[in-house]
Amino acid sequence: MELFDLTRDAVSWLSSETPAKAFTEWILQVPPWIQMGFSGIGAKPGEDKWDEFAQQRLSKLSQVRHPLSALLKEGTWKKPAKWTIKRTEKLLGGQISYVDIVVSVGLGARNASMGLWQGRGLAFLWLEHFLKPGSNSGYLDLGISSIPIWLGHEIAHAIRYATPGTKSFIPEACANCDPWSFWERLEKLPLGERFLDEGLATEFAKAIVPEANDEDVLGMSKEQIQWLEENGEELLKDRLKKWDFNVYDPPIELIVESLCYDPDRLKPPWTLNRPPSRWGYFVGQRFFAGHFKGDWLRKLTQSYESIVDR
Repeated sequence: MELFDLTRDAVSWLSSETPAKAFTEWILQVPPWIQMGFSGIGAKPGEDKWDEFAQQRLSKLSQVRHPLSALLKEGTWKKPAKWTIKRTEKLLGGQISYVDIVVSVGLGARNASMGLWQGRGLAFLWLEHFLKPGSNSGYLDLGISSIPIWLGHEIAHAIRYATPGTKSFIPEACANCDPWSFWERLEKLPLGERFLDEGLATEFAKAIVPEANDEDVLGMSKEQIQWLEENGEELLKDRLKKWDFNVYDPPIELIVESLCYDPDRLKPPWTLNRPPSRWGYFVGQRFFAGHFKGDWLRKLTQSYESIVDR
């Protein structure tokens, strides 16, 4: 695994008098596998929404410019990132030559993300989310100590996508993929694949940091997890009856309910009709990923279908 540090580039366009213009000029000249990391912005350069979306991202970043610039200058994120690489290689029994890591700022919507470009798996780390806990930045304020959990999570995705012979649908879905369409392609995959993908990544993050608790690896509160421990199986059975977990291009509202962060569902009361935010991660871990045995490479490349159809 190689680590590509783009933080100097980020400092350059963040400190420009016209950050949105500088960022757009920069993103147009970087390789497509880096552009893929920014596909979650929701538009691409040249589209009508690009200027609006890019400006929103950079305006928010400007509000935490000083602590973020300090983090980038100090480079304290490097030690936990490099530790995660070594820990991953130890778990998989050797170096992984088909996965790379990219570190930058600017996506905003996620603390880390993933991709696949021409057979190479990609794990992206977005440092605006790793400022000191309690800094009230408007991002997640996870602190650099949590980097191994979230970077490990995305490395697991990248391994699943890029390992030869994988049962993931991503290689086929992203064949000849424009770098800006990665997230659009991802959201067309069956829900069963998405749940297993997130469940496996959550399990792998726990293996990277065995001392981490469930709240850390799932990004949930104790109360959310307790409710899901008690009701998750019933919730899954209910959705398996109502939803088609095998259909391509599932309705976006199903993805939003089960896999997306929803601040309106962080607090109780929770019910089957109003489950906790991102409950699909819990279900993916407990009821899908937990069924697979064997070494990590085998686990990460399994098919979801036998689990959903059981």
